Amino acid sequence: MALVIIHYEDESGKPIVGAAVSATSPNGPWSSVTDEAGNVVNPGDVPSPLAGVFLTAGDYVLTATKAGYLAEPWSVHIELDGKIRHALKRTTPDWNNKQLRAIRGSIWPTRAPVAFGPRPGQPDNIINSGCFAYSAADLELARETFRERGYTHVDAGPFIDPGYHGQYPSIDFRNNPDEVLAWLEGWWAAGFAVVCFIGPDVWSTEQMKTLEPIFSQPRWQAVCRMIVPMGWEPSEDTPNSEFVARYQWAKRVFPNALQYIHLAADFDAPGNNDDFTPNQPKFIGMPEAWKRVVPYLAGYLIQNGPYGTTPAADPTLATNFGDQFRADVRGSLRDRFVNGYSGWPTNSANQGEHLDLIAAEETSYYAYWNNQPESTSIAWGTVAMQNSADGFFDCGPM
Repeated sequence: MALVIIHYEDESGKPIVGAAVSATSPNGPWSSVTDEAGNVVNPGDVPSPLAGVFLTAGDYVLTATKAGYLAEPWSVHIELDGKIRHALKRTTPDWNNKQLRAIRGSIWPTRAPVAFGPRPGQPDNIINSGCFAYSAADLELARETFRERGYTHVDAGPFIDPGYHGQYPSIDFRNNPDEVLAWLEGWWAAGFAVVCFIGPDVWSTEQMKTLEPIFSQPRWQAVCRMIVPMGWEPSEDTPNSEFVARYQWAKRVFPNALQYIHLAADFDAPGNNDDFTPNQPKFIGMPEAWKRVVPYLAGYLIQNGPYGTTPAADPTLATNFGDQFRADVRGSLRDRFVNGYSGWPTNSANQGEHLDLIAAEETSYYAYWNNQPESTSIAWGTVAMQNSADGFFDCGPM
């Protein structure tokens, strides 16, 4: 046996904290993580109370996985006590919390001649960053197009889906989790933060629990740093109790992830008619519905519209759209979440900060189905950002 400190660092010598480490060893496979010093924590055949771990002498292959770093296998022969070091190559910026929360992306309105979608292979076809079936060439074209616009975030998921209106291949990652995982890792490695819509819209929290054996794996934890547990559009009949259960479950399964909420268009609270109708037995009201959910949330991915016109062509709509992001407009979403108007909560999961309000979807439908110009989507995103939105996911200023 050898008492060994296994140390991971980046190319500058900075310890790599929280990497998921898997290994093959003379006594079989094991997995662990790196601690605050960048050292592997008790992965060995015999746990050790000392600084290091006891390992059987022999040949090892270790792979450390962390978003932003290249997960290359490291072959090493371990025989003597001591410390061994390995530097991981960086592939992307080391995203901090502030950078992750600054969402800048395009759910659909950006165009390129990629496969699948409403106009396959045409210059005005929609880029869908969530299409796992793109060729390598289409993936690179999509990424380069986003880079040209300065976008930093993409969406993906759900990972169980029949395929949008038959225009994309179906997916069920329970059959190929490693393939889907590699696809997600590829987006991170290309320099994009991935917002993962992990829940199919119609699934209950009890159904989501069946996916824990996949989601709890270290590599999945590394890529699911930003998650939308309830999916794209929870039914308007979904009770607040189900929202609370879902976000509590997600916090347990993804303790380090930023959680977001996305609701049906112009639907402004996580609950249903019974929750919001006075004098009903289950009435709690919108402020209370949000109070029960916001402790788990980093942000609200707001869906408006869909808008089939430009801000210039409908200035009243543009004003109303922009006003929701302004704290100085009485009764706006920002006024409610920042100033507490009408008893709404001003806390969030953002360590003393308010809930992030993201202009997430307002023109995607018309861009996809009616080929509304990308410039229109950019114009609406620009209105949002000029009125203090915390980010955009439906195109924005370049």
